[in-house]
Amino acid sequence: MKLNAYSSEAICVAIILTWCMFTPVLFIGFAYEQDDKFTAAKVVAALEQHLRKRISNPVDPKALHIKIVQSPSQEETAKGKFQLVEIRSSPVRIKTVNLLKFEALVIEPVVDAKMLVEDDKLVVLSVKESHCDAIFTPQSFEQIFAEGKYTKNMNIKVKFRDDNQVELTGRWTLFGINNPFRAVGKFLPAQDGSVHVRFSELYFNAVPVPEWLQRRLEGRLNPLLKPDDMIFDPIIRSVVIEGDRMLVSTKPLKPAQGK
Repeated sequence: MKLNAYSSEAICVAIILTWCMFTPVLFIGFAYEQDDKFTAAKVVAALEQHLRKRISNPVDPKALHIKIVQSPSQEETAKGKFQLVEIRSSPVRIKTVNLLKFEALVIEPVVDAKMLVEDDKLVVLSVKESHCDAIFTPQSFEQIFAEGKYTKNMNIKVKFRDDNQVELTGRWTLFGINNPFRAVGKFLPAQDGSVHVRFSELYFNAVPVPEWLQRRLEGRLNPLLKPDDMIFDPIIRSVVIEGDRMLVSTKPLKPAQGK
C-alpha cells in the first residue's frame, strides 16, 4: 500500500512538472495568436472600412478621398497608432446627414485597435493635431433634428440669417399644449468641442416667452453636434454663416468674423 501511495505521489509530481514545462509554450502560442489578430494590415483595413461605412459621397462614390498613412513602426500601427488620416469629399454624407463639404486632416491619431477590429467602433485615445472644416446647410440641421431623440417630432425648420444668427421654427409640446414656436439665436462652439445653440428670442404663437423657457428649449436641443459626429473628435472652434451655408471649423474665429 505504501508503494502505491508513493507511486501516486510520483505521478502527481510528474504531471505538475510536465504542466509547468509546457504552460509557457502554450501561453506564448496564445500570445502570438492574439498578436496576429491585430496586425498593422488588419488595423488599417478595419479603419478604412469603418470610415467608408460612416462617410460617403452621395453624388459620386469614387470622389470620396480617404488616405491612411501608417505609423513608421508596424508594431505601433497594429496597436492603433497612425501617422495621419486625411478625409475629403464634396458633397458628403456623414451617417445620414448631408453636407456640402467635409475636409479633415488628423495627425498622429491613436485609436483602440481592439474595439476597431472586433466591434467596428472608432474610439479615439489621442490625437496630436486635428484640422477639420465642414459646410452645413439649413437642411443638414433639419435632418439632425428630425433624427434626434427629443426633437424628431418637433418638425423643426432652420433658416440662416445675414446677422450670423439662426432662426428655428417648429412645434413644442409643453404642459400638454402643442405650441408653434419661433426662436432666434446663435450656434456656438462649446469648451468640450461640441456645437450648442444659444437663444436670444423665443416666441409661442408670436408671443414672447420668459428666458427660462429659452434655456429649457436649449436643453432639449443641445448639443447640436458632438465631437464624435465629425470623425476623430475634433475640437470645433468657430461657427460662421455665409449666405445659406454654415462653416464649422477647428480654426479659431477671426476678429472680423465675430461681429
